[in-house]
Amino acid sequence: MSNGIVLVYLAAPYTHESERVRQARFLAVTEQAARGWEQGYGVYSPLTLTHEAAVRFGLPKDWAFWAAMCRATLERHHELWVLCLPGWRESVGVQAEIAIARALGLPVRYIEPESAMRCATCPYAIECYDPIARPCGWIGCPYSEGGQAK
Repeated sequence: MSNGIVLVYLAAPYTHESERVRQARFLAVTEQAARGWEQGYGVYSPLTLTHEAAVRFGLPKDWAFWAAMCRATLERHHELWVLCLPGWRESVGVQAEIAIARALGLPVRYIEPESAMRCATCPYAIECYDPIARPCGWIGCPYSEGGQAK
């Protein structure tokens, strides 16, 4: 521990073809980081820290670009928390972070979101990949241009 504070690395899926889904994932993981800070944990959320810079300055949004930095940061933490948003099992980055944490002997805690991941533009939840459920990130959202997700 660092001065009695447990340092937590908070992982969540990010990469997606839809900008709206990436934004919704950013908002959801940042909300979870805030909960951890309220509870007295030293939470480091790479998505919270890097999302805005990646968007504004055109940085890559995939694991290959961020892998070395994430590993170096994870090595300095006491625990890995995984926010289990839709797509976390398929996420190359999240699975790599889990593997790194296990290799380092860090505890891995899986966190179910307390609320649905919301679209950053409209009031609808992004809960699944089911076209029948019509989550706005995938199927003709009336809030997106031309009914197509951005």
